[in-house]
Amino acid sequence: MKTYTGFLSVLVILFGVSSLFLTMYVDFFADHMFLIVAISYIVALFLALVSEKGMWKKTAFVLLLIIALLVIGFYVVMALLWNQP
Repeated sequence: MKTYTGFLSVLVILFGVSSLFLTMYVDFFADHMFLIVAISYIVALFLALVSEKGMWKKTAFVLLLIIALLVIGFYVVMALLWNQP
């Protein structure tokens, strides 16, 4: 089972990211977007930590790092460029 958890982690990440695009078409995803994305990120991180060393583990960690940097970067840019309180 540990051999497939890295791949499962990547699938959970892709589900979380795809739910962002589904918010335009399905009201369920629009209503529960934050909860879906947050839970999928936490589950993917747990699965990546548990998985065996290999390509899927590295891929999962790279995707999680990119997502974390995008979120942090978004808030840093908005803090610098925000004009009104």
